[in-house]
Amino acid sequence: MSAMSSPWRPYALAALALAACSIALAGQSGAAAGRRETVCTVTINSADEKASFMRQLPAARFRFVELVQPGRSDWLQAACRAGIRCDVLVISGHYDGANTFFSDAPAPPASLAVSDLERAACSGACSGLFAALREVYLFGCKTLDPNPALDPGGDRDADATTAPEPTACAATPAPAVWGESSRDRMRQIFRGVPVIYGFTAGAPLGPQAAAMLEQHWRSAGTAAVARGRPDTSLLMHLGGGSMTAVRGVDASELAAGWDLCRFVDARLDDAERARHIHRLLRGDLVHLRAHVGRIGRLAAELADRNPKPRALAAALHRIAEDAFSRIRFLGDARDAEPALHARLLQLARDLQWLTPAEHRTRLVQLLAGLGARRALGVDDVALACTLAREHGLHDVPGLRADAEGESAAHDALRACLGDAAARAPMLAALAGDELGALRLARAYLRQRPITEAAELHRTIDAVARMAPSEAQVLALETLARQEITEVEVIERLARLYARTPSWAVQAAIAGALVRIDAGLLAAVPLARTVRAHRLPAPGSDNRIDALLLRLPSP
Repeated sequence: MSAMSSPWRPYALAALALAACSIALAGQSGAAAGRRETVCTVTINSADEKASFMRQLPAARFRFVELVQPGRSDWLQAACRAGIRCDVLVISGHYDGANTFFSDAPAPPASLAVSDLERAACSGACSGLFAALREVYLFGCKTLDPNPALDPGGDRDADATTAPEPTACAATPAPAVWGESSRDRMRQIFRGVPVIYGFTAGAPLGPQAAAMLEQHWRSAGTAAVARGRPDTSLLMHLGGGSMTAVRGVDASELAAGWDLCRFVDARLDDAERARHIHRLLRGDLVHLRAHVGRIGRLAAELADRNPKPRALAAALHRIAEDAFSRIRFLGDARDAEPALHARLLQLARDLQWLTPAEHRTRLVQLLAGLGARRALGVDDVALACTLAREHGLHDVPGLRADAEGESAAHDALRACLGDAAARAPMLAALAGDELGALRLARAYLRQRPITEAAELHRTIDAVARMAPSEAQVLALETLARQEITEVEVIERLARLYARTPSWAVQAAIAGALVRIDAGLLAAVPLARTVRAHRLPAPGSDNRIDALLLRLPSP
């Protein structure tokens, strides 16, 4: 019997294949054993999450490289030029839900614009830094929010909130139009990355996130890090803060038209990029709405070119003189919901379709239209506050205090526009038991915070007198956003912590205290009080643990 016809040949081939696989795997294992994984960190705000990774990941397997260089605004470009190849990327910072990672420190070390990440990913100048990424951790609010960011100001400090069950990256539904959501942008930046962790809504503050990570490490260990597969234990431990995981876009999605690099790739001709804007403006309005933020950013960038090449100047002039597209665009803007309406008006100004005076007039008309509504929501008030602050809008006709059908929302609207008499009802609503009015006060105080010590003391005392309730928790979470710089305020909060019968109130107080400067916290002997009066929590709330991590031991 010949070798070719031997009945044992298939088994022999299988054995050889198995042996070859074993040798290959052994070689890979040996290579992995001889090479440490590189964890790149971008520390924009607190270093709590980074510190947790450094404490728990074994030094024999991981090395850490901090990309932010203090005092340098071009630190990202410098990291790209340095030849670093990251296996894991950890970005820690507040996120405005749309464009920027930032810090709330008095002297912030750095910030990170999403457009800079997009430019690095699209231009080819930074292909090495992210080429080998297997996992990205985005510790910031709304970093994977699937909804388009339509609020012109953005919520720069969203609360950690309860969210639906965390989802894994295996199922990432395609949107009807590839658009402006944070999730879309992050998936585009980190194309091909198997796992991108982030938050669909609120994220825990740094100390709280670190406490959650420590629980995760104790429960599951670190073996799953840098493996390129979603870690269900991590999603479970941080899922209460709306953590989820997605994958970066793949080649098929890019081929289907999801590649948005033409907006940001600096290698492309500026005149061609301007012509691309013009084609979008003359095209389908639904598709245009999906790209309104990108068009605005690119239009502003091109308008700032000085001097402008002749071809670019001609392309921008053709856009400005396109009367048909202007009329159609402004008509579409007028029919849009208020937040999108404001975004479209800003774009019209960037395109020179509105003069600054015309833009301001239309914003006043938008706010007057809001004031004329009988029913206003929290989003309407937040939008009015944002527009008033960013554009100095205070005198809006038609917003009278005696208008028929007045509500707390109308008070909030007038307060946002600078009506001093309307501020007192907002502060009173913060200490009331009407949840709707309290949420309006929260939206108002995000834009018009308490800055006077006497006003802050009165408000805290009023909130402390409230009965333990959801309303008191919301009020305390709102006060947590105010700048607290006095030991007396800390002592008042500590007294409330010690006497309240509600664990939820204690957690809200801890959430307020953990935001305060560590040096100021050290001036008050809090740790003993926090431990002695701590009430059992029915869930896995980590805010008190996070506070204890920041306090010196008694």
